[in-house]
Amino acid sequence: MNRRLTWTSGTSWWPAVATGPTGSLHLVWQDDTPGGTDIYYMASPDNGASWTSPQRLAWAGSAGYPAIAVDPSGYVHVVYNIGNTDIYYKKGT
Repeated sequence: MNRRLTWTSGTSWWPAVATGPTGSLHLVWQDDTPGGTDIYYMASPDNGASWTSPQRLAWAGSAGYPAIAVDPSGYVHVVYNIGNTDIYYKKGT
């Protein structure tokens, strides 16, 4: 089954997905909708049947190449690049 997840006026690319301990899905990607490139996140608690609204994780205008992992406790870990020179990290539940 194919399902479109982003509906932006810009370009959404470089997706990365991780599975949580309860079967939840966590998705990050880079998007240039606001005029620069930033990182977005959304989750699915039910194996992709429904998804949360996208959340903007980075407001840098030059963020990219996200990667994501979920640890056994359910914490979400995201790393991404800003300006092709620095690496940033975010942790969430």
